[in-house]
Amino acid sequence: MICPDCGHKLTELLVEEQAVHRCLKCGGFWMDSSAVEMLTSEQLKEWKRISPINPTGSGLGKGVCPADGSKLKRFKGDFIPPKVNAKRCDRCGKWWFPSDSLFTYKPMPTAKVNYFQGWGIKAMMILLVVMGTAIGVRWLLQKQQAGIAASLNISEMSVTYAGYGDGLAVFKINQPVTEVRYQMSGSLLWQKVPVQGVNGYDVARFTGLVEGGHYIVSVLGKEYGFIAK
Repeated sequence: MICPDCGHKLTELLVEEQAVHRCLKCGGFWMDSSAVEMLTSEQLKEWKRISPINPTGSGLGKGVCPADGSKLKRFKGDFIPPKVNAKRCDRCGKWWFPSDSLFTYKPMPTAKVNYFQGWGIKAMMILLVVMGTAIGVRWLLQKQQAGIAASLNISEMSVTYAGYGDGLAVFKINQPVTEVRYQMSGSLLWQKVPVQGVNGYDVARFTGLVEGGHYIVSVLGKEYGFIAK
C-alpha cells in the first residue's frame, strides 16, 4: 500500500496483534478505529516521531485511500483537536493521521477513556464516545463576555454525552481552574462541578443532563453552548 501524502510504501506494524501501517518516510499512520483506540499513549512512545521538512509530502500519494483508492476526506468532530488534520475513507472507514499528528491526537481520547473507565462505563460505550458516533455532543457557539481577561485561552474544548444524564467536558486552559459551571438554557440556576487533570487535559463531569436539552458551560466566565445528544 502507498502513503496518501508522499507516495512511499507503507510498512506494516502490529498493535495488540492487529495490523496498522505507517509511512517511514513522512511518519503518517493508516489504521482502523479499533486500532486507534487499542493503541495506548505508552505504546505510541515506543515509536519515533518522523517530522518531514514538507509534511504534505511530494504529492505522489494523491491523497487517496491506500486500500481502495477513494479520496480521503478531512474529518472534523468533537474528539478531533482543531490542529489535528485527521482524514478518513468513507468507503472502508479507515483513518489516516498525516506526519506526527497521531502523537498530538492520542492524549485527548485517552483522557476521556481513563475518566469514563473511572465511572465504570462499559468498553463499547467508551469506544462510541471517543470515536464521536451518534452520542457525541455538538458545539453550537462560543462567545466572549465583557470583563473576561484577554489572556484567557481555552483550546481543544469538547463535550461528550454518554447517555443516562452523564456528560464529560475535556479542554485545555492556560490558567488554573478548579471548577466549571453548567446550566440548562433558560434556567437561573448554575451547577458547579470540580475539574481534574487527566493526561494534560482538564476534565469535568456533568450529571443530570436531559437528553436533547440545550446547555451552557461556563469556564472562568467564558461560555459555550451544547446539546446533550
